[in-house]
Amino acid sequence: MNETTILLIDDDALSLNSLARGLRLNGIKVDAFNSPVEALEKFNKTNYNIVLSDIMMPIVDGFEILRRIKAVNEEIKVILFTGFYTVEIGQKARFLGADKLFIKPVQIRELAELIDFLIFQVQSNCKVLDEKN
Repeated sequence: MNETTILLIDDDALSLNSLARGLRLNGIKVDAFNSPVEALEKFNKTNYNIVLSDIMMPIVDGFEILRRIKAVNEEIKVILFTGFYTVEIGQKARFLGADKLFIKPVQIRELAELIDFLIFQVQSNCKVLDEKN
């Protein structure tokens, strides 16, 4: 089991609860928020290495979440998901630095495998930096 906690943001309560439950069943710690504003407040107080966010949300959309997170630390892994995919959305996600874009409904197994891989990457990078210091 890892010590990394994922920040999960989706304004759709059903989708949020389903994703959070599925990830937890796969041994992944999740802080889940249906308010992007509250999620960003939590992000500013907590050390997250991986953030998952829906794109289409009111007030603050997933692209703005991505921009704000990458402005703080480009190394943070950001995974976006949407139920309304277009080529333009895919291009924008890539341009802004998203590490992956999923189309809803998100397959939990595929998402959990990606998160496990990203956690391994983050932990490996931390060990290398610790060894250099």
